[in-house]
Amino acid sequence: MIFVTIRTEKGSCRTKGTEKETLPEILGKQGIFLRADCGGNGSCGRCRVRFLRGASYPDRQEQEIFTREELEAGWRLACRTRLKEDCEILIEGGELEAADGTAREEDLEKDIPARPHGIAVDLGTTNIVMQLVDLGDGSVRETYRAANRQGIYGADVISRIKASGEGKKEELKRIAKAGLLEGIRVLTKGHARKVSRISIGANTAMVHLLMGYSCRTLGVHPFRPLNLGPVRMGYQELFGDNRQNAEVWIFPGISAFLGGDLVAGLYALEFEKKEGPVMLADLGTNGELALSFRGKILAASAAAGPAFAGGGIEQGSEALDLIWNLRKQGRMDETGRLKEPYFSEGILLPFGRRYGQRDIRNLQLAKAAIRAGMETLVLEAGIRAGDLEEVYLAGAFGCGTDVQKAAEIGLLPAVCADRIRIAGNSCLSGAVKYLLDPQAAMTAEAVVRASREIPLCASRKFSDLYMEHMGFES
Repeated sequence: MIFVTIRTEKGSCRTKGTEKETLPEILGKQGIFLRADCGGNGSCGRCRVRFLRGASYPDRQEQEIFTREELEAGWRLACRTRLKEDCEILIEGGELEAADGTAREEDLEKDIPARPHGIAVDLGTTNIVMQLVDLGDGSVRETYRAANRQGIYGADVISRIKASGEGKKEELKRIAKAGLLEGIRVLTKGHARKVSRISIGANTAMVHLLMGYSCRTLGVHPFRPLNLGPVRMGYQELFGDNRQNAEVWIFPGISAFLGGDLVAGLYALEFEKKEGPVMLADLGTNGELALSFRGKILAASAAAGPAFAGGGIEQGSEALDLIWNLRKQGRMDETGRLKEPYFSEGILLPFGRRYGQRDIRNLQLAKAAIRAGMETLVLEAGIRAGDLEEVYLAGAFGCGTDVQKAAEIGLLPAVCADRIRIAGNSCLSGAVKYLLDPQAAMTAEAVVRASREIPLCASRKFSDLYMEHMGFES
């Protein structure tokens, strides 16, 4: 047993852990969750802590990110640290808080009018976004954003599915619920506001982790979810908390990798009504694509992984800007190979992170998968990319994308660049719409019935297009 003293600007506490636990896991038990865009592989450099005593020997990743002076001062990456002895750490800018959503007195509002409210949730792999909705006039009153703290077990769903199968199922469930409870606490001013409805859009893996379903068959071929149907239950039943009395509804999914987040987006954009052809590309940690044509919806999942999260860059769209600039400035060729000295040294980014050849290859693979997936759906529908009337771009990556640059490097078809529409967070829009629409559940299930998955892994068309779009166009 190892004892850890944690100091922050807000105070200090003492906890304990074992050599088998990572430092983020130990901190998480105290409700302290450090940002880790890389999913804990040490590449983003954000989970910095300073050891006042008991520092571990720095590994290669830490030696690349910190200067010698910083290492000697005790700076380490939490995700790379496994403790061997009692220690004391300082988290600058951190704060100690309850992980179960317990309200602080300063957040309470005693004189809030008794208006009907609901909460819409986008439970994403990387981030959780929630909105408080006035059910009387339909307005969004407040928005809450936070990192999905399950990131300590990996940036992608496969890593978390694996962790669930290795004995972390209950911990992943606890973290998911704690993240939602914290958002509810903030939006309701410490539960002084009462909500009657909560709607949640999430991918299939996130639903399984939230509900505590077994992920045993979800992460291996043929990828069978335990449940794809809608989930309807009471607030107290889901959270074990009696401070609200609301109905909770979780959007149904289409398949293991086409979840309720995609269904919520299709419902928000009324794809079930469109004759088309129109397409939705929801680009975040997971790449989900859907094409509506003559009342039918073809959908596919293209492996994007954390590349579109930026690999240490604040937003994935900034990664796209960087790639575009490297091409325009002649520092990278059309195959994605950096020229010297950048090939050897990489591009220096904030936080001491270097964006190097490996990062470019990861984004290159994700870009090729998305573009090839889009064109595979077009071919399956028997049309051409130029026939698309509209292409909706959604998700964390899509929201900030420069459409022209995306087309110039080959992520999006240039032929329909003038018909691309930024849809923002379509999952959250669908969750908001659900709160206000009495027919929402029926419509969402109609979207599922109209949808047919096109498995890209078994498509020769996709394989050929994937190789064709590997390069960066000029």
